[in-house]
Amino acid sequence: MQWLSDNGSAYTASQTRTFARQIGLLPLTTPVCSPQSNGMAESFVKTMKRDYISHMPKPDRKTALVTWLSLLSTTTNNTHIAP
Repeated sequence: MQWLSDNGSAYTASQTRTFARQIGLLPLTTPVCSPQSNGMAESFVKTMKRDYISHMPKPDRKTALVTWLSLLSTTTNNTHIAP
């Protein structure tokens, strides 16, 4: 599953990219200076926070992400993430 983010330092950090791979994500970044791609990534983050993360128990970040990925894998109508 792909994880699309902008080129912010938090998303390009080696620890972040390593963690993403450990939980089964392929970290990808939007092209530099691409407002359309960056806007798409930001829109997805807002949707994820609003529809998924805000409604689940969050004992820690890793548990929240693993839970969200589990929910996502059972959802068939997802247009923002490519499997």
